[in-house]
Amino acid sequence: AGDVVISRGILEGKNLRAQWKNQQLQEGRVRVGLEGKDAPLHLDVIAEMDLASLPPLLGHLIKEEAFLRELSRIHGLQGRAVGKIVLGGSTETIKAKIDIQDIQLLARYDRIPYSVTIDRGEVSFDGERLGVRKLTGKVGNSSFSEVAARIGFGREPSLEVFSGRSILSLEEIYPWLSS
Repeated sequence: AGDVVISRGILEGKNLRAQWKNQQLQEGRVRVGLEGKDAPLHLDVIAEMDLASLPPLLGHLIKEEAFLRELSRIHGLQGRAVGKIVLGGSTETIKAKIDIQDIQLLARYDRIPYSVTIDRGEVSFDGERLGVRKLTGKVGNSSFSEVAARIGFGREPSLEVFSGRSILSLEEIYPWLSS
């Protein structure tokens, strides 16, 4: 549902709402050029998503190879997230920006030998960097809270941890890190 106008080869929509399976979109705005091979494209929407559907969607939208490699290491993803999705650029080159205000998830990540649980937190992605704020959860028997960090996926991958608290299970962490 929403308000849509087509004028001079541009489709513009506002007040857009949609529902598909367990996904809900609201407060959407879209601007799409209907002519030309490299027509302008902009989508701005608030989304509530079932996270199990997120990896295939991101795989279609994001072309950064380092990010896609890490995404393929995530298995059994479950949970929900609410946030803003912005797609911009053109129909040939779509750039994604995601700003999640609330996330809960359970997943396996190949680089970690234990399940990862996120109880709450905020996540942002701008195409090159993944940032987290107020992240609280568990990895195996270890827990963390109020974590703020950033992972860079550029030519030189990086990890910066700015703040947070943790309680570590040395019986799990020591063998994992030494391997």
